[in-house]
Amino acid sequence: SYTQPTITDNGDGTYTAVIAVPPPDPTKGSAPYAVDFTASIPAPQMSSPVQVQLTNPVPRIVGPLHTSSPSGSTPAQILDANGRQVILEGMNALDTQFPYNNDGSEPLTPVMVGNLYNWGYNFVRLELSSDLLLQQCPQSGSSFANPYYDASYVDKIKDQVNLITSYGMYILLDMHMVEGNCQTLGSEAGGTGADVLPSQQEADAFWQRIAAEFNGNPLVGFEPYNEPHVCEGTLYLTSSYSSPCSAGTASAQAYVQGGTVSTGATTSYAAAGMAEMYNDIRAQSTSNLVFLDANGYASYPESFHYMAQEGMPSLSQTVYVFHYYHCQASSTNGTANCDTTTPEYCASVQALTTKNIDPVSGSLWPAPVVVDEFGWPEGETTYETGPTSTFTVAGNGLYINNVIAEMQQAGVGWALFAYGSFGPNPWQGPYDTILTPNFPAGHEYWTPSADGQAAINGIQAQAQGQHLNCTNPPAGDG
Repeated sequence: SYTQPTITDNGDGTYTAVIAVPPPDPTKGSAPYAVDFTASIPAPQMSSPVQVQLTNPVPRIVGPLHTSSPSGSTPAQILDANGRQVILEGMNALDTQFPYNNDGSEPLTPVMVGNLYNWGYNFVRLELSSDLLLQQCPQSGSSFANPYYDASYVDKIKDQVNLITSYGMYILLDMHMVEGNCQTLGSEAGGTGADVLPSQQEADAFWQRIAAEFNGNPLVGFEPYNEPHVCEGTLYLTSSYSSPCSAGTASAQAYVQGGTVSTGATTSYAAAGMAEMYNDIRAQSTSNLVFLDANGYASYPESFHYMAQEGMPSLSQTVYVFHYYHCQASSTNGTANCDTTTPEYCASVQALTTKNIDPVSGSLWPAPVVVDEFGWPEGETTYETGPTSTFTVAGNGLYINNVIAEMQQAGVGWALFAYGSFGPNPWQGPYDTILTPNFPAGHEYWTPSADGQAAINGIQAQAQGQHLNCTNPPAGDG
């Protein structure tokens, strides 16, 4: 006879079981001794005493989702099939690159999605590439040819959608990287991926295919284009986050209608505006939610106010999207460029509580609001508002805590950037939210960073009918 084994998950597909058994020869004593052995247990055929229990504190989403109009002082909301409010709380996941590059990015695996579910997330924003789907650039003869094509890219997207929705989580398909008719280079191919607007050719083809493929899936939403940033007058290509664009009607017209984007002295392409992309999606899907980014890198609320008069069609089942960053990471020198020396202070993030309000009219927006990208460059060593103005920060998840606290107060959904790791080949760099201990290569990462833990704390507080509290950093920190 022997006692019930104690089984430990080693995290790499194996389990270690320790079983105490009595010695076979009574003359040698009666004290039990331990016998250690390791056995591989394939998860789908798990037959050991080990039980994996996912204890997500957030109920599974019951689709299809739909939107309500504002009522009195209550903002517009996202509702489930039973009419209950849904606060989307999620993560950004980069799917533009796998498995084509060597920077460590990878599709979400069942273990990784299980982590998100077990921590309480109900939402994943999947960042996609138009050119990896359409695969047009190598045939163009352009110097911007994309070297990472795979004929199974659509199948991989389907796998990700099926995996995430199988947990009752909502997935948002975001056209994140574009190639500008092969005149620009998306980041998945080594460029910036920050075109002001996508070309008509790629936007039309992308959404006709993606919206048709996932039309009617009750847990799928569509985001026409990540961070449009068009200016009044002549449209131009830029990857700068300090472009001299205004938030007025001229920019709103370009945002809605598109136009000609210059990519060089003699090259240009016809860009699709948000109206064209919205119509592309609605031609294939009339019921799935559409998440519409504001102009100005998803930061100009005025674009929503003026878009109807600039030719935006009547919208239905639409969510207004903002992005929120006080500090931008540098890709080269470990320095974060910030717009204030006090980014972690409550006073700096309180603007989030007004995201439901049209700043021009003072009225509530006709659509619910989600901040589907925000983050903190935790991995940087220096924070500055300029080369001669550096400051210290508290870090340790404080900024994420305070931003989520303000969004919870406003009833705004969110998605943190991004679900990545600080591993040997980090694919989100200073915005990583998962720590990678020294596990074997290919190990799925389980331990949240300070920023990731702050988000988990917010989800679990919300599930208990509570919310995070905004807390100022110690004196002297930002």
